[in-house]
Amino acid sequence: MGVESHPVVQNGIEAGDRLAATLGAHRTVGGVCTVFVRRTKSAVFVWMGDPPSLRIGSLTDDAPVTDRLDMIAVILTDAGISTRVSSDIRQDLWRKLVFIASFGGVAALSDASAGLCAASRGLEG
Repeated sequence: MGVESHPVVQNGIEAGDRLAATLGAHRTVGGVCTVFVRRTKSAVFVWMGDPPSLRIGSLTDDAPVTDRLDMIAVILTDAGISTRVSSDIRQDLWRKLVFIASFGGVAALSDASAGLCAASRGLEG
């Protein structure tokens, strides 16, 4: 990757753009981490469901998929982080936000786990 690449994954729709403003858009990679965990007690979390994964993609519209992104994905995958290149990372970021905002709100208001909410009658896919 060299000095010219800074793959950093931050929470938030605007985080990548903020980093790009400082580091340069050509040096910044957008990312979405997907992991499902359950807190069992304070500071103790149990992984659930599919293995954690990472999607990375260009924050510029002129080069949605590049060799550099493919190389970063290979390096991360070789390091044990399941990674794929997204052709539209901004869409992926918004999908995650919509999911968290809606599903997380239901879980918080009902004081129920995500699994319990998903198993509730009438909410089946």
